[in-house]
Amino acid sequence: DMKKKILIPTDGGILGDYACSVAKRLNEKIDLEVIYLNVIHAPSGVVMNHEGEFIDDREFDYTHIYKQQEQQKLALTKWARQKKIHGEVHVIIGDVNRAITSFAKKMQVDLIIMGTHGIFNLKDSFIGSHTEYITIHSEIPVISLKCDRSEMLLDQIVVVSDIEQREKHNLKRVKTIAEAFSSTLVSLKIVKGLPKTI
Repeated sequence: DMKKKILIPTDGGILGDYACSVAKRLNEKIDLEVIYLNVIHAPSGVVMNHEGEFIDDREFDYTHIYKQQEQQKLALTKWARQKKIHGEVHVIIGDVNRAITSFAKKMQVDLIIMGTHGIFNLKDSFIGSHTEYITIHSEIPVISLKCDRSEMLLDQIVVVSDIEQREKHNLKRVKTIAEAFSSTLVSLKIVKGLPKTI
């Protein structure tokens, strides 16, 4: 079997630690290739490509941005070496949301694992965060963590989709995760605004 690629977007903080703990558990069941990614938020007014990555237009001196990128790469590399699961380290400058989703697609990762500072309102709706954007816009499954879930049990994985258009969804990736955690896959379709399990 080929290695499965896991992307961990992180700045090397506690949320990244949480993501690594889940990746470590997955690695006990399946062979993983881990990629750590830090996206430095680009200053306003800079030029970016369609993937949300910064382009140096040579109009201004961006030395400070490149210096920050270099420092972040050193710091993240040092942090990643301390993890029990090693991997490549990438630091890019750009729009955080678009850069992560584009990078994940370009690198053909099978799963994104990331921590979130997102909060929930009284109706338990997710309030804006990078994780929310990535979960909505990524074609790749996302495991989102708000705390240490190293002992997490994934008894069931819910796949929300339009059953008639199942071919649009790459369920191979989800099945790999389900097998690793011995999970049951539950398909969920929203009918007339009401949830209905199938």
